[in-house]
Amino acid sequence: MNPMTIARLTVPAGHTTTQVEFSKHCMAIAYISHRGGQFFVHYPTGGPHPCDSACDLAISRKGELAACRVRHRGWAYTEVNGTRSRGFAWTSAPVIRPDGAEVAYWGSERGAFPWQDRYHAIFGGVSAGVSDVPGPLGYHPIGQDPIFSISTSNKSRLLIGRNSGPEFDFVHHPTFHPVDGSTWYWGRNLDKYTLMRNETAVDESDDIPPTGPYFGACPPHHVAYWIKKGDAWNARVNGRTIATTDVLIESLANITPGPDGSYAFAEKFAHGMRYNINGVEGEAFDAVGPIATSRGFTKTAYLARKGDRQFVVVDGVKGPSFDATRPDEGDCSDYLEDFPVLSGDGKHLAYIEHVGDRERIVLDGPPLVDFAVISDQPAFIDGSNALVYGGLARAGGEEYLVADEESHGPYDRIWSPAQPIHYNARWQPNTSPGSFSIAFGALQRDELLGMSLSLS
Repeated sequence: MNPMTIARLTVPAGHTTTQVEFSKHCMAIAYISHRGGQFFVHYPTGGPHPCDSACDLAISRKGELAACRVRHRGWAYTEVNGTRSRGFAWTSAPVIRPDGAEVAYWGSERGAFPWQDRYHAIFGGVSAGVSDVPGPLGYHPIGQDPIFSISTSNKSRLLIGRNSGPEFDFVHHPTFHPVDGSTWYWGRNLDKYTLMRNETAVDESDDIPPTGPYFGACPPHHVAYWIKKGDAWNARVNGRTIATTDVLIESLANITPGPDGSYAFAEKFAHGMRYNINGVEGEAFDAVGPIATSRGFTKTAYLARKGDRQFVVVDGVKGPSFDATRPDEGDCSDYLEDFPVLSGDGKHLAYIEHVGDRERIVLDGPPLVDFAVISDQPAFIDGSNALVYGGLARAGGEEYLVADEESHGPYDRIWSPAQPIHYNARWQPNTSPGSFSIAFGALQRDELLGMSLSLS
């Protein structure tokens, strides 16, 4: 079945697009273009709207609202569907409320000296508070409540709706439990870090981990995080220490908690990199990538490198080797960007294989068609075993969307909704649960297209 066009915008002659955004199901499009030293913002509700510069365009899930940062004649604005806020010295990237009803951002007013600048937390066009410095700002993903930090007199606190957390020297960006909606964040006082759940302290650490906490993908959605005590990092699940390690790799600091107390994390040790899966230490490699797990944690898979050869490791067993990609030396030399993907039931495995100057997808053993570049990380459609990915053809640079082993295109460029593609970036296809369909954006000559492809 061929993709169906559900949205279409023509880019004006002489304009070059600098950012394109699609709504969740690609039924609305917004973009920024540039021509002759001037920028133009094109909203789903109309345009173009000229300005001196524009960036950080965002669009709501349904596409009824889009917003971006603009500068014009020396002033900074947040523009929502073409309507500008009052002028500020600076504005932050806009954040759209999950239901698409309003936009939040920081807007600064200059003081007589830089340290006297004041930052307004703007929600729906109204200042909810004034801070000495900008900090975390957004909306609760479930309750829609405003969330932002206020810093005054060198003390910061996080406000969650009408509730205020305790004062810290600094508060870090929050994350949210996917089921109970609790807000988790780190607060620092001097050299001590406190992990908070809503307004309650959960744990303390001598240092702050690179990321986390992490939440299990399956019920009961266990909570995992790192804390440092002395020289050792402790991996904890629901407050219980399950393992320790000496070094955390920032790119691979995640703890993956399973539904029955199972877990996995990568660690660096004297002989290289390895995975610790349920207390079993895996083989040593020069580098490893992010781990994939099936629902229920019944199967695990990750990519690993030794020298110039790369492998996929499934349930601790190393598969056949293929040509490795070697990152720059330094902090990323022990990290692989690519990762395998598993179908939800764990019965199917796919990953990117490098063969000389070509790339291809390996699905359950046999390789599929070759491309010059696999431009999008493969992903299985939820509820289906159909695999979707993007490929850049060798001749002419055309891009194809491959879904369930059938190629669609060529297009000049392909986008996943709300995340423009940069080659080797990662995305998950946008699906409609139960219908086995995928929505994606495309550029074909001078037209931006919202596309829908049925896989049923």
